Amino acid sequence: MNIRSALMKNETLYSGAMKVSERLFNETAYVYASRLVHTAYRVYSLLKYRYADFFWGVNIEISTFCNRRCSYCPNSIYGTPREFMDEKVFKKVIEDLKRINYSGSVAYEFYGEPLLDKRLVDFVRYTRAQLPKSTYLKVLSNGDALTMDVMRDLIEAGLQEVAVTIHDLEPEKMMRKLQPIIEKYPSHLRVKSNYQSKYLSDRGGAINIPGGKKMKRCFYSGKVIIDYRGDVLLCCNDYFHSHKFGNVTDETVVSIWKKREFARIRREARRGRPTTDICRQCLDTADSQ
Repeated sequence: MNIRSALMKNETLYSGAMKVSERLFNETAYVYASRLVHTAYRVYSLLKYRYADFFWGVNIEISTFCNRRCSYCPNSIYGTPREFMDEKVFKKVIEDLKRINYSGSVAYEFYGEPLLDKRLVDFVRYTRAQLPKSTYLKVLSNGDALTMDVMRDLIEAGLQEVAVTIHDLEPEKMMRKLQPIIEKYPSHLRVKSNYQSKYLSDRGGAINIPGGKKMKRCFYSGKVIIDYRGDVLLCCNDYFHSHKFGNVTDETVVSIWKKREFARIRREARRGRPTTDICRQCLDTADSQ
């Protein structure tokens, strides 16, 4: 199997889902399907957490640095400092989640490259030990620092998936590197390419993406984004950390999530009625009522 064929095979599930989403993006059926899924999760959350508008994912920015400067990422303009989340802050987040018997997903990044943080394996191991019922532990990576040994250590620590995005115009070199890992751990490594992608976003106005995709309603309002300082941010597009709703060193993750203003902003974004600068950049409000 040649390199491009291997990439296409590994990307089949992802691209298939994207094609279905694209076909239904402006269709009534898509709207109703989204509402059905959202309603089902609200019922589940109400039963499990006694709060309908509960988060299903947590992103923890364990470090800020990235070795890449991709043209469609704000890092290419503003760069990234070398900042690291204090281990005490990280453990406080996990303890908060353990207290509520959290069973959603956990990821370890924001705009940095998590594999450059040497503590990642230990953080994954700690998360899995404290949250044995967490449905999915995941890392999003550019793949540059991924090796067979790192992949093995992450899986043994409890990670379910490393999702690698290839940012090179020609993916062959990266695919040659990743192919042995794909063959050994096919169910733990997902690879896609961002070259000529139709699904790039301007990250809430942080960078100019000509022809970038806009949403009718927010898809990101179900995740908690916690930066390296412990601040809970509006969403994954809040690159400048401009909307903070509390810090996990002073409050619990859940109490911050339930704050009235935070809940209102999320609710209006899901309805396609943006109330913040970032939401107005992300959402296509041409048909909003």
